[in-house]
Amino acid sequence: MASPVGIPGLGAEIASQTVKFNDLRLSGQPLDEIKQTLSELKKTLALAKNAGKEKKPEAEAVPPSW
Repeated sequence: MASPVGIPGLGAEIASQTVKFNDLRLSGQPLDEIKQTLSELKKTLALAKNAGKEKKPEAEAVPPSW
């Protein structure tokens, strides 16, 4: 599998792997390897989406108003 670059590339690869997963599932084939690949891609996409976001330190977080 080639390494997709960027969030759009990861999204396209996830879509491709999801189609393969569904085809294997419907045909009764073993799913362990494709499930692992799909899981890793989804984790990478989530990390990539959150990479540009800054988290507020606890002191700067707005407390809930009761």
